Amino acid sequence: MVVIFGFFKGKINVILNKHDFTPGDIIEGKMILTVKRDFESKGAYVYLSAIQQTRVNNSGQSTTRSSIIYDFKLDLENERAYTKGEVVEFPFQLKIPLDVFTPTKTQQNIIKAVSFLTGDRYSIYWSVLGKVRVRRCLTNITKKVRITVQ
Repeated sequence: MVVIFGFFKGKINVILNKHDFTPGDIIEGKMILTVKRDFESKGAYVYLSAIQQTRVNNSGQSTTRSSIIYDFKLDLENERAYTKGEVVEFPFQLKIPLDVFTPTKTQQNIIKAVSFLTGDRYSIYWSVLGKVRVRRCLTNITKKVRITVQ
């Protein structure tokens, strides 16, 4: 039998040591998988991502552009079978890179002033995503946690 939705198979919780970071910091955490039904996985991963969103105002019309400026994938486990009732913890560490642009307080103030004058808005959103890929399903089991990098 093929189950279409992976989220019926289990639930993920991502627990971090803290949520506010600076470039170069180490994120320590764990991904906890609680298995609701037996299933086979293609692997377990955790991702650290930064997405830059820019909202531009042109003649009263607003458009938003998003672009990935950082994306790192850490493999936690290869393929395996999970059994109903199982709770699996995956500890992990992720390093926030030094070379991804995160504005200083002074730069943030300049950006705010320019944004006020032009009407454009610029933001960078960081997140940690836990993911278990479920075999023979259209969806996977995921959990995203937002973090702040300043």
